[in-house]
Amino acid sequence: MFPSYSDQIRGALSAVTSRDDGQLERNAGLFEFAEGLLYLDAQRDGFTGPDVASVEAMWGYADANFYWSGGYVVRLRDGRRACIEGTSVPEFSEDGETYEVQWTFDVRFLADEPFYSLMTYQPSRRRPFPWEEAPESLNELLNRLAS
Repeated sequence: MFPSYSDQIRGALSAVTSRDDGQLERNAGLFEFAEGLLYLDAQRDGFTGPDVASVEAMWGYADANFYWSGGYVVRLRDGRRACIEGTSVPEFSEDGETYEVQWTFDVRFLADEPFYSLMTYQPSRRRPFPWEEAPESLNELLNRLAS
């Protein structure tokens, strides 16, 4: 029996994050990207997680209250490019002791436009989010999933 895709992602995440190289920031956006891969649906989005070959670039914002907003420009195995943008918002229980994260993602296909032209400013924050080209940990995750 083959492991499910979510089990494969868990294993790959564990392998990528288990290295103690003293660089926590190298894993920025990694867990959010994994959530995005699990979200993808062939019928709704035109591709699924296993179709993603590499991450060209990513941006993201996270705060101490578990709010996250970000995006990933990916290249698919068939050569197409797409942008996966998402948010996570915590919904706290009435007593404020527990919370559940609500994820939303939006997927769109891209032509040949450069990734940095897709989003230069986030209106609610009025400051640019920096793009990170070819994020190492995200591409390592994809390589582990492919093998």
